[in-house]
Amino acid sequence: MKNFLSILISLLLILGAAFFETAYLDHQFEEFEEVLEILYEKTELGIATEDDEKAVQAVWEEKKKTLHILIPHTSISSIDAWLSEARGYLHEGNLKEVLPKVEVLLNLCETIPASYQFLLQNIL
Repeated sequence: MKNFLSILISLLLILGAAFFETAYLDHQFEEFEEVLEILYEKTELGIATEDDEKAVQAVWEEKKKTLHILIPHTSISSIDAWLSEARGYLHEGNLKEVLPKVEVLLNLCETIPASYQFLLQNIL
């Protein structure tokens, strides 16, 4: 009976940690997505500035400190790359080219955490 109880407790701890990880990832990306949406709206209106991009970059730098532990480096570097491209176009004042970059970032904010959810497609 002790062995069964130990296995059950271990399983519950693992499942609890997995649910916490999923909720944490969702929360981190939701917060980053909110900042990206503000940048997107300002870019659409033609009022986005480098300060707006710096604010987005600061939020991302803070988030990725802990996200490095939970998600692969390739996901982090992908966001870094798209953010750098958006920054470059914003620096040039080419707002038309910033919008698609931010759209990709918004999509990544949905797809990256979704790949860690308890779904059949993620298990198989």
